[in-house]
Amino acid sequence: MTRTDRSRRPASKRTFLQRARAFLQSDRSKFAALLLLVASVFAMGGGSRADIQSLIVLRPLAFMLAAYALLVIQPGELRAVSRPLILLGLLAALALVQLFPMPPAVWTALPGRELFVAIAKDAGVPVGYRPMTLSPARTLNMLLSLCVPLAAILVFAIQNDAGRRRIAPVVLSAGLVSALVAVAQLAGVGGGSLYLYRVTNPDFPVGLFANRNHQALLMAITLVLLGELARRGSLARQQRPLVTAGLAVAALVVIALTLVSGSRAGLLLMVIALASAAVLVVRAAPRRNERDKRGKGRVWLLAAVGGGVLTIVAAMIVFSRAESIERLYANDALDDYRIQRLPILLDMMRDHWAAGIGFGTFEGVYRHYETVDALTPFIFNQAHNDWLQFPMEGGVPALVLLAAAIAMVAGRGAKVIAETLRGRSREDLAWLATLVLIAVASIVDYPLRTPIVMLIATFAFTALIRRQEPDAFE
Repeated sequence: MTRTDRSRRPASKRTFLQRARAFLQSDRSKFAALLLLVASVFAMGGGSRADIQSLIVLRPLAFMLAAYALLVIQPGELRAVSRPLILLGLLAALALVQLFPMPPAVWTALPGRELFVAIAKDAGVPVGYRPMTLSPARTLNMLLSLCVPLAAILVFAIQNDAGRRRIAPVVLSAGLVSALVAVAQLAGVGGGSLYLYRVTNPDFPVGLFANRNHQALLMAITLVLLGELARRGSLARQQRPLVTAGLAVAALVVIALTLVSGSRAGLLLMVIALASAAVLVVRAAPRRNERDKRGKGRVWLLAAVGGGVLTIVAAMIVFSRAESIERLYANDALDDYRIQRLPILLDMMRDHWAAGIGFGTFEGVYRHYETVDALTPFIFNQAHNDWLQFPMEGGVPALVLLAAAIAMVAGRGAKVIAETLRGRSREDLAWLATLVLIAVASIVDYPLRTPIVMLIATFAFTALIRRQEPDAFE
């Protein structure tokens, strides 16, 4: 081998590395990372239980996508998402503090630890160093679950303007896939094999989820994103009638699935989503000098969806298929077991509001408070009210983080609403409506404990409060 040949080899290697680096830093690769994250989360993140086997694949993949984003991210892009990253980091730090062993004198002084101290005393076992959380394994599981929002924030940050504009259609497409799976489940396709999780709501259209209420929330979010897609109206004139008809059909299918889902909360979410989608379509009318067939098309879209909704509701009531409406007026509606347990939840909140019981430990601690009268065959592994459970598990520090997040969303949301009322920029209205839907659903459920809703909420939150905000939808 000559000296000239030897000198060429390093140059060849450098060229390959430069090409690989350029490929990884390309906008195409960054958007592919976004698609992979959304696809993997929707395929494997529809449940909230810690023993779901697909998490073994999903979480390492999320960490790898987060690592990739950190490799290619630019300083300005990182600063743009600094606030959601800081909030997420503080939440992770709080979970780590809960896992850190504490001296016996400090641990026994924490509120709500009296029963455990008495048990140890009666058993003759020294208290010793113990973590703040009452179930370290469950708190560690919660800490690992933060890989999904971490990846979502970082993958969001590395997108260019065009990539950010595509996030809503990507999430919408995934929601429609879940709707198609739900339709197949109703039709009995696969003989039950389309239910992806062992603990689920059989005989109901749960889609890619394990829980019908979470599917109903996703359908409500899908309605909002359908309204956002109709709002854009940037297609060629000859394509608009076909696309408008497609949007109307998709909206009617989503509404029908909500009615047969058996989710009473889904009815309220559907009303909020329909109102939000109508605002997106109506307030997005072109300027006065541009009003033409586009404006009329939007009016026809609203009229078609409205008429279709009334027809579907009437037909389902007549044929006894409106399961959600029937459950709303059922005899046991006021005796819902979740409402019956509210006093127990308030007792737990009163005893543990200061330091918390530890993230993810609700199920084990609840058993110490559960009375004989409250025993039912229903699984009560969550409080079915995340507004109570989150501070119950995290204490005062969790309340502070929650207040900070609410303040950020409220501040930005007020501006978005004001801009909408003035007929100006409305690019973040769909994300704001998405967060409102999740917040309402969390009053009677725990949607944010599923990776799918966690991902959507992270996208919405980051889009709203990021710095140097380019248009998210325009």
